[in-house]
Amino acid sequence: MRFILASLSFFVLFGCTSSYSEKEFKKANSYLEKGEKQKALKYYDRIVSKAPDSKYALESARKAARLSLLELRDFDEAAKYLKFLILRSNSSEERVESQKKLADVYFDKLKRFPLAIREYSRLLQLEPSKSEKFTYHFNIAKAYFQMNNFYQAESELDGMLEEFEDPQEQFEIRFFKGNLYLTTKKHDQAIKVFKQLIEKYPQMAREQNVPFSLASVYEDLQKFDEAIDILKKLRSSEKSPEFIDLKIKRLEERAANLPGAKGYVK
Repeated sequence: MRFILASLSFFVLFGCTSSYSEKEFKKANSYLEKGEKQKALKYYDRIVSKAPDSKYALESARKAARLSLLELRDFDEAAKYLKFLILRSNSSEERVESQKKLADVYFDKLKRFPLAIREYSRLLQLEPSKSEKFTYHFNIAKAYFQMNNFYQAESELDGMLEEFEDPQEQFEIRFFKGNLYLTTKKHDQAIKVFKQLIEKYPQMAREQNVPFSLASVYEDLQKFDEAIDILKKLRSSEKSPEFIDLKIKRLEERAANLPGAKGYVK
C-alpha cells in the first residue's frame, strides 16, 4: 500500500513539475518573441532553478546562456547556465563547447583569473586541437600574469616554448615573456629577448612594435641615447612620424636634465 501511495505521489509530483515547466517555457518563448529579453530570461531561469530535471530545462539553459552572454551581457548569469549545460547535457560536444565558453567568460569578461585557470586546465585534459592547446596554455600564462604571479606565468611560457615550434607561436610566447621581464624590471633579460625577436623575426617584430618595447626598456634604465637611436631608426619607415618626433623630444629633454648632462638644471 505504501509503495502504491509513494508511486502515485511521484507521478503527481512529476506531472505537476512537467506542467509547471511547460507553462514557464511557453511564457519565456512568448516574451522572447516580443523582444522582452529580461522577462524571457526570468522564466527560463525559473525552469533551470526549480525544474532542473524537466524536459525543458536543457533548452531553457541554452536559451538563457545565449541571452545572458550575447544580448543582456550578464556574464555572471551566463556562467551559471553554462555550468548547468556542462553538468547535465547529454551531448559531449555541447559540454565541451560550454566549457570553452565558460573559460572565456571567466578570462575575458569577468576577469576571474583563478577560475579561468581552472577551466582552461580542464579543457587541456579533453584532447584539444593543437591551436586550442596553444590558446589555453597562453591564456593560463596571461591569467597568472594578471594575478601578479609572475613566476608561474614564466614557468607556463617556458613549457610552451618547448612544446610549440610554429614561428608565429614562438614569437608570441617570446614577446609576452619580454613584456613580463619589462614589467618585473628584469631589464637585461627584456633587452635580450627583444633584440632576439628583432633579429630573428624582423617583420613580426615591426608589426608588433617590438622596437618600441626595447626603447621603453632603455628609457626605464635612463639610457636615453640608446632609446633615441632606436626611435630615429624607426622614424624613416613611419607614415606619421610626428608621434616619434614628440617622444624623441621628450627623451632629449629628460637626458638634458640628468645630473652631469650639459644644460642640466638642479
